[in-house]
Amino acid sequence: MGTLRELATGRIVHLGSRAQIGRAAGVSLRIRDRMVSSEHAVLWWNGQHWALRDLASRNGTFVDGTQLASGDTRVLDSGARLGFGSPEASHELLDAGPPRAVATDEGGDQRIAEGGMLCLPSEDAPVVVVFRDSMGTWQAEGPAGVRAVESGDEVEVEGTYWELALPLDEAETWAREAGAIEMRFLPLDFSVSSDEEHVQVVAGLPTGTVELEPRAHHYLLLTLARRHVDDAEMPEAERGWLHVDELERMLRIARGSLNMQIMRARREMEGLGIADPMSVIERRPLVGTLRLGTPRVRVGRM
Repeated sequence: MGTLRELATGRIVHLGSRAQIGRAAGVSLRIRDRMVSSEHAVLWWNGQHWALRDLASRNGTFVDGTQLASGDTRVLDSGARLGFGSPEASHELLDAGPPRAVATDEGGDQRIAEGGMLCLPSEDAPVVVVFRDSMGTWQAEGPAGVRAVESGDEVEVEGTYWELALPLDEAETWAREAGAIEMRFLPLDFSVSSDEEHVQVVAGLPTGTVELEPRAHHYLLLTLARRHVDDAEMPEAERGWLHVDELERMLRIARGSLNMQIMRARREMEGLGIADPMSVIERRPLVGTLRLGTPRVRVGRM
């Protein structure tokens, strides 16, 4: 993904789709140098390349030592050295790949989306997950439910505010592959041992059945599948829902562990090529209930 390196310090800055550069507070990349204008330049992804435009800066914008004309735009290659207010380079474009979703906290720490899922405050302790749904809209899923978000929005996670930089085009690594199966159409067969210690999961992919490697989160999926089977007489829209508090009691785990297992289940399905891995576990906004994202389940004994 697009990545800048600050030459003086080695600090790495991961880029969203657009980064405004200057001395003013609130810009994406703030450079505290009196030679730099308040709003000096803008760096953005044009769908194929990173491009840099000078914003009529007082002392100029430079690419590999050559000054851009006021208001001029230059397409950048990986390794391009950028100077703002001086021909001497202050930053290098370390990676010229397409953008991914990025979140930056008040202290400048950043988190990067992996596989289209941006986990906050971290991959190891996901409380809020930012993702793009099947309609192309960015959503933030957290304890309060799911809400639409846009680039520049702030998301509060356990008292820390994260500013989102979200790709605005379709040329990004999250895009689903043609022909990938949606979660709601995926058959899952569960087999569980008599002592409940071992769970076998077989997924019915378009290319054939795949037995999944044993994982701790498979018991979570089994528990949700069982609720779906138990609710067989109910309308489909009402089947399979479990409140998170009840689910934690059933699994004997805390909220943080539950969130981690949900994320691992989504990552596993992402690895199988599921088109919408966030739908592996569905949530009802504001209600606090969860269910398995496919009704096509069977549960049996080993």
